[in-house]
Amino acid sequence: MRIGLTSYSLDRDIEQGKMTLPQAIDWAAAHGAECMELVPFAFRFDDKDTGKIDTTFIGQVKRRAPAAGGPLVIYSPPAPPECPPVGPPGRFPFPFLPFPCRNPPGWNS
Repeated sequence: MRIGLTSYSLDRDIEQGKMTLPQAIDWAAAHGAECMELVPFAFRFDDKDTGKIDTTFIGQVKRRAPAAGGPLVIYSPPAPPECPPVGPPGRFPFPFLPFPCRNPPGWNS
């Protein structure tokens, strides 16, 4: 078992531009987290307008976790496009399912 932090715990700071997701991963590691759960509420892995997967950003995040000393985990992954959105309209950048079903879009790229 690992003790970690979920990224949505730092949503306010990410949304306000006080830190980026890679900086949040560093912050969590510096404060004792052994892993970081990614829940993309305050950040996206795609372009908001085009839906194109941002492989550069994904690569930055994937490289940052081992450098910070822990793995990335996901328990609230985006749902397949055919699934209806869950939660308040406009809040989530992707529809979500409450159980692991797949990696974030483009994660294995």
